Amino acid sequence: MAEVGNVGYKRSKRGEKLMPNDLYRMNDLGEVLVADARKETALDYLRDVKWD
Repeated sequence: MAEVGNVGYKRSKRGEKLMPNDLYRMNDLGEVLVADARKETALDYLRDVKWD
């Protein structure tokens, strides 16, 4: 089970404000990082779950 506090943006009347993202990591080009060994976000830890 995981609880994510920040999902990468906050919407307001003035538009979107970029925020930290606890769900997944992205590189400078906006691509989701999937195949490195770092464990920082919920998606990184979810990859280690053994599904039956």
